[in-house]
Amino acid sequence: MNNSRLRRGLALAAVCTPVIGITGCYPDITSAGSHPPAQASASHQTQTVSNKHHAGVGAVGAASTSTQGTQSIGWYDVPIITSFGPDSAIAGLRVQDGRLQLLIRTDTPVNHASGFVFSKMWHTAWFNPAADTVQPAGEVPAQAQATYQGPAKLVFPATFPSNFQAQAVTVDVQGKPAAKWPGAIPMYGSAANPEGPAPGTLDNQILGQVGNWLWVALKGPQYPPFYPKQQPLLWAFRHWDRLVAFNLQTGQAVEYSIPPSYTEYIWTVSTGTNLVLPTWVRSGNDVWVAVGQWVGCFPANPSPSAASGNVVRAISPVLRKPSGAYVRAETKAAIATLSSDEQELADSLASYWDTVVGAKVPGVPSFHVYQDGQRTAWNMNPAIYNHGDLPSDFIWALEFPFATSDPLASERTQLGQQILSILRNPINTDAIGMIPMTPQQVEAQFHYKPPVALPGYVIRDNAYWPVKS
Repeated sequence: MNNSRLRRGLALAAVCTPVIGITGCYPDITSAGSHPPAQASASHQTQTVSNKHHAGVGAVGAASTSTQGTQSIGWYDVPIITSFGPDSAIAGLRVQDGRLQLLIRTDTPVNHASGFVFSKMWHTAWFNPAADTVQPAGEVPAQAQATYQGPAKLVFPATFPSNFQAQAVTVDVQGKPAAKWPGAIPMYGSAANPEGPAPGTLDNQILGQVGNWLWVALKGPQYPPFYPKQQPLLWAFRHWDRLVAFNLQTGQAVEYSIPPSYTEYIWTVSTGTNLVLPTWVRSGNDVWVAVGQWVGCFPANPSPSAASGNVVRAISPVLRKPSGAYVRAETKAAIATLSSDEQELADSLASYWDTVVGAKVPGVPSFHVYQDGQRTAWNMNPAIYNHGDLPSDFIWALEFPFATSDPLASERTQLGQQILSILRNPINTDAIGMIPMTPQQVEAQFHYKPPVALPGYVIRDNAYWPVKS
């Protein structure tokens, strides 16, 4: 990844106040002199979805769930960026003395003689969901992220499913099969470069267990953007989008949606092998779940009334949204990333073709600057074709959660489709040099004409000329 694109700090002021006690999923915020958002008074509601609206097979029950004494469920955006910078994600949860403590991981750039490297730093902070404040509590020693170590295990086949199909899974408890995982809640399996854990484990994580209820975080969507014309995009497009409470004994399941995170850093550390995983803690009748920049609260024992094997899709509202200024800044950053990626792609291929045909065009350098490493371009990475390994900033921008009414959403679609179309053109593989070819062979392959329109360039005299020249 181009690290300069990752440095998108927002100069937003942070206001930190002491954290009040947590009682149930919604703390007693009246003592803080504030009022809950409108959604806070909502009871634990559920909705049902027919099979034709959801991938996979299996029964979807018309059911309701018990609140188990929970006052409100849903998600809170945690303003960690204002306190810890843009390269921050929640990596742990703990309830101490009735207060919610967060473990924050940041990747801090450190300047060395050979260039910038990233040093992982760990911090603790108190989070007050009612007041939407974060109170930093100091650094802590480097540590591995705590993960579920209980008796249950998700068992996946040794091979990946083809064509982005759902991943087969069985659930074992101490080596013995538990209830059957419902087909109406599909799991997927992603690859990684370099290869990571067994198929399925990158996209599906057990977080914790309360009695027979197993809490699992799942990634989606099933297909990448622009499917089936997404090549060479093959993986790293899935994000944590579902939270499931699964009953090991009855096979019942309650599914909650997970809101998408906005920052490029959180996207990056949610894919590949340098992961910050979703995390979980139980507090009495509630469980708290952290995913990226979100913290959610849910009933520890959902107790659905649906028949065994049915799935309840529960409503999990966003109780505290991120600031409008933050969302606007990240929205513009996503478009800027795609524009930058597109221009870098076009510049490198214009340089390649003009060099092949021997054209001396003002403003277009010889392709030797790329071959010698004086200039780089992300599309020159052979791993794109060997492994489907596209830059994470590009995929983040392709899947950024634009508001449906945002006119920039259509601009994003146009940019993404154009970039992928150019990548699929053989001129890009020729420029990488995956198959050595002479200039004459390259010209003949494209019938002695520039093979593709490049943004920012016009075709003149069989060469690419910058529009401004």
